[in-house]
Amino acid sequence: MDDIDDHVLSLYTHGMSTRDIENHIKELYGVDMSEATISYITDRIIEHIDQWKSRRLASGCMDGRSDFQSPSGRKNNQQSCSDRRWSQ
Repeated sequence: MDDIDDHVLSLYTHGMSTRDIENHIKELYGVDMSEATISYITDRIIEHIDQWKSRRLASGCMDGRSDFQSPSGRKNNQQSCSDRRWSQ
């Protein structure tokens, strides 16, 4: 069942609704899983998502989604905001 839980979490983090996840799990595994069960599984990561959203960014970063630099993520050989955030 851990594989199914991991699959549910992956689908949820990619924006799939609980109803869509329910249908997908049934098609993929042949398992009936209620929306309540899916919500129970996804609720376990909500706290982590909230912590991630409210984390402190490195100075000079506007937010985690606003890194409008070159396609390589770097500008003038400088480290990007996302590089600094993960290297701390």
